[in-house]
Amino acid sequence: MSAESPRLSRLEPYLDRTEPAPTLLKMLVGVQLAGIREDLGLSQDQAARAVGFSPAKLSRIEAGKGRRPPTEADVRTLLEHYRAAEFEASVLLQLLRRAGEPGWWQRYDKRLMPEWFDRLVGLQEAATAIRTFELQYVPGLLQTEDYTRAVVERGLPNAPARELQRRVELRTRRRASCSGVWSCGRVGGSCCTVRTRLSCGRSSTSRCCCVSWAAVR
Repeated sequence: MSAESPRLSRLEPYLDRTEPAPTLLKMLVGVQLAGIREDLGLSQDQAARAVGFSPAKLSRIEAGKGRRPPTEADVRTLLEHYRAAEFEASVLLQLLRRAGEPGWWQRYDKRLMPEWFDRLVGLQEAATAIRTFELQYVPGLLQTEDYTRAVVERGLPNAPARELQRRVELRTRRRASCSGVWSCGRVGGSCCTVRTRLSCGRSSTSRCCCVSWAAVR
């Protein structure tokens, strides 16, 4: 693949990110490796056997799964087997190294941050827009600290105080990345809604019966 490849040129801007984005970057590395393999007409099983990997291992690498990115040695093995161009290999290895930079959420233990949630938060941190629909609770990214505490205490009435505090801290830290978005929430189960501009103090009210949420950086 040449340096002018559209697929490769889309990756280069991620090398200049100032904030860590391990989840997104390891997924991008996996997608690119899968694309190279498919361009060669190889199945996952064929490629895995050729380099001495199990099919499950190659599948996880290509899907970007796991709390940590694949090792550089494993990625180099695949690139060498695929005879990837030097520039292409260089970009992917740089992305892989950036994927090894831990995100703030990865300091939490697996009890609070299981793999599926680690992946969700990692993608949230790299997103430019987030849309969700809620029928009962204010979306987690828009909850105030007191609201979060009440929800957590109700859901985990027997949890130790430290665990409750860590869960509130985690939710509050996630919300911090969404400052400057518009939020809209149902009040008291009625059709009255409140619309608040976070971080700037402006507010207005409106009425509706079906509430949707959008967060845009």
